[in-house]
Amino acid sequence: MSKGKINEIILDVADAVSHNEDVAEEYLFANDIDVQSYINRGLAELNKPKKMNLSFTKSQTFFRRLVLAARITHECHNEWTFGSVKFQKMVYLCEEASRMNFSTNYSKQVAGPFDNKFMHAVKTGFEKQKWFSVEKVKKGKYTKVEFSPMQNMLAYQQYYERYYQEVKDDIEHLISVFKKWKTDDVELVATLYHCWDESIKEGESTSKEALTEKLYAWHKKKKKFKPEKVSRSIDWMMEVGIYPA
Repeated sequence: MSKGKINEIILDVADAVSHNEDVAEEYLFANDIDVQSYINRGLAELNKPKKMNLSFTKSQTFFRRLVLAARITHECHNEWTFGSVKFQKMVYLCEEASRMNFSTNYSKQVAGPFDNKFMHAVKTGFEKQKWFSVEKVKKGKYTKVEFSPMQNMLAYQQYYERYYQEVKDDIEHLISVFKKWKTDDVELVATLYHCWDESIKEGESTSKEALTEKLYAWHKKKKKFKPEKVSRSIDWMMEVGIYPA
């Protein structure tokens, strides 16, 4: 491992530990870091401000994303449509609305943009903070992920107010819009948003026809969305302003 990489890990560990012990543990586990090897050196760096960069380290990014996910879950956990897929897509859309430029790892999965690493860490993060438990529950022929409040559920709010104050109105608007929507409808908007964003970044056309073609090229199962529905969704996104700038 290069010296630069080691230094980067040390600084992330130091900041994680100083910021939140439980989240630090989750971050270290997720990144396969030997705590015993790095913890003392990391803590030592806390006394060297000139070498510290506290702006959006990996651990801070994880905790901010966890707080945003908690806000969404707080507002939506009682909705019968709120399962793992809808949760994932709402997190994606709200992260985009936050304009915080998180270093995320969204990939193209069947149900739309999906950050596998973060989503698998959410359960551990929620439960360590005692905000929500996350369990798979059998509902007839289907299995559904349910989010249940724990004793410290409201503790996330102080962080939410601090981190998202400037964009809170946009986030709250998105949550209120999608709160009662069916999962497929949220999936469609999230996927179209990602296609739109990708087209902008790659200098491609963002016409309705081009976005529709890009949507269907995403995965064969996107054919479940009829062209008329896709067209209406794009029109709606433009009308209400839910599209990448």
